[in-house]
Amino acid sequence: MSQANAPAVAPATHPKVTVLRLFLGCLIGCLIGFAPGPGVAPGLYVTLLGMLLLLRAPLLPVLGLGIVTKLLSLVTVSVTYQLGVALLDGPTQGLFQTAINAPFLALFGLEYYTVTGGYALGLLLAIAATLILVRGGRAQSEAKPKGVLRPVGVAFLAVLVGGVWMLQSTAAEGILSTQASKGLSAINGATVDIAGLDLDIAEGKLEVTDLAFANPRSLNTDLFRGIELSADVASSDLMRKRLHVERLVVRSAKSGVERAVPGVRVGAPPEPEVPEPKEGEGTIDDYLKDWKVWKERLAQAREWLEKMDSEAEEETPTAELPLGQRTASHLLQGAPSLLVSELAVEGLELPWLGGEVFQISAHNLSSQPSLVDGAMEMVFESTSDLFRTSVTLPSGLAPGSIELNVRNIQVDSITSMLKLGEGSVLRGGTIELSLDGPWQGGRAGYLDMPLDITLRDIELGLSGSKTFPIAELRLPIHVRGPLEGLNLRLDAKALSKALVDAGAKELASFVEAEKKKLIDDGKKLLQDEFDKQIGGKLEELIGAELDIDVTDPGAALEDLEAAASAKLEAELAAAKLEARAAIEAKVSAALASAPKLDEYLSAEELAAFRVELTTSLEADPAADPFKLVQDLVKAKGEEKLKEAAKDAAKKELEKKGLGGLGGIGEKLFGGGGK
Repeated sequence: MSQANAPAVAPATHPKVTVLRLFLGCLIGCLIGFAPGPGVAPGLYVTLLGMLLLLRAPLLPVLGLGIVTKLLSLVTVSVTYQLGVALLDGPTQGLFQTAINAPFLALFGLEYYTVTGGYALGLLLAIAATLILVRGGRAQSEAKPKGVLRPVGVAFLAVLVGGVWMLQSTAAEGILSTQASKGLSAINGATVDIAGLDLDIAEGKLEVTDLAFANPRSLNTDLFRGIELSADVASSDLMRKRLHVERLVVRSAKSGVERAVPGVRVGAPPEPEVPEPKEGEGTIDDYLKDWKVWKERLAQAREWLEKMDSEAEEETPTAELPLGQRTASHLLQGAPSLLVSELAVEGLELPWLGGEVFQISAHNLSSQPSLVDGAMEMVFESTSDLFRTSVTLPSGLAPGSIELNVRNIQVDSITSMLKLGEGSVLRGGTIELSLDGPWQGGRAGYLDMPLDITLRDIELGLSGSKTFPIAELRLPIHVRGPLEGLNLRLDAKALSKALVDAGAKELASFVEAEKKKLIDDGKKLLQDEFDKQIGGKLEELIGAELDIDVTDPGAALEDLEAAASAKLEAELAAAKLEARAAIEAKVSAALASAPKLDEYLSAEELAAFRVELTTSLEADPAADPFKLVQDLVKAKGEEKLKEAAKDAAKKELEKKGLGGLGGIGEKLFGGGGK
């Protein structure tokens, strides 16, 4: 378009700015406004600086839109988050997945939902601002276009690149510090601080003078603090925002150190699935005193194991975080954001274990275990050979395993921690513990295996018995459940055999006698409670004295059935007697209502009629005895009238001389016949 044909525009600060240059200025300004922290997206800051140096972008849109969109970004977090979800988890997921795992582009923080959404919203606002400014006359074709590139910017950029190359270690330290802190905090479940970080990219060396893991269960203290750390770093992964530490050595480490600033919990700790004790099992609280302190430490160990378990990774592990911290970690490919191929911790002091010094060696520690070839392995042992545990996490079809060995612990040093029976004695000698087996169901932190406990050179007395010297005693115990909520089962028969094998036959006999005594006492207690709580109510219900032996359920049931049957039979007999008495009363009342029966029936006939009437009412309780009696009176009355009529006729014939004619009268009147 020529100058003559250019549209008239209002005066502007930049009267000769092309639409392209104006758009670039708006885009840079909007991206500055929505830019996250340098540690999240260092690639964006390098790109923006290069664009400002190389491109002829007008400064007014850059500054104006930069301020406006920065303020806007503070109130549109939910909008940018939803835009990020639509882009990273929607149809464009494949495109962004490639960018997130690509060198240099990985440094733009695209895995953060709010960052990707912010870039998208910034682009839309830049287009809108450009259209508004163009329509307002802020852009026109230049008579002599200067081009988009700024030649002097090339020189500045060359100097900048040289400076960055000279200071690349310093620039990378921010990336490493952010990524390592984020990844370790997610595994630890609380703040992990990294200070004094020094990186030499050329040599691939990393030095850290202070690394502190806040205790998730006591945020005012550090669960682990390493004062001197050195690492071999794979610098080739830095451009993909990956921190691969080939070997990390930690010296002068401590636990329980007070923090200057309390830590912050990261995510919610996974709750254990504590199984209900089976028959013959008891919880670990039944055997140990002051279990709370150990329970918290074992719970922390189980949480770490679950978080590092590749089979137990959650699809959205950041769901509990604020919107600005949520990432699409499922889009990471090829390698985890944090990987420590080999870890060595030397001289770890644990004050709560009597000042013992420990060392740790581990392999394949990572923030995304499923992206690592090989399972995580760790060995934790004391320098005095007192304690050693080896842990392998599940990987693929392998369930993972745990091996624990504790040796030569003085029995007297732990007796106060045990819940011994009243009058029992355990002193002298040493104790050893060992277990070895796969994780229960392939779930890290859960056990279902035998625990071997061996006591040597001890003195043992049970429930007031005299003490017996034992050279070696093996306790057969089975443990089941999460580390901090184990159920224990002690086989009494196996214990008796172990005592016999240990040479303490007298003590074994005492154990058997005590077991029988406990059973008898239990039966007596059960009988007493039954007699006190239930027996009286049963006797009241049945109405008879009972002698129930609850220790013999079969006999007790038979006694109850017999007592109940006897009560029912007695009640039935009483009911029959009551019913018969009621019938007889009705019969007597009915007979009393017909006094003429005495005239019609003899005493024997009247007694027989009473029996007949009673039987009829028993067969048919609804029958009316009064009607039956009246019917009988009526019938007897009619018979009496007939007899009287016969007698009268007979006498009349006799008067007329017909009574003795060959029995004619008898034939006529029946002679007693019909």
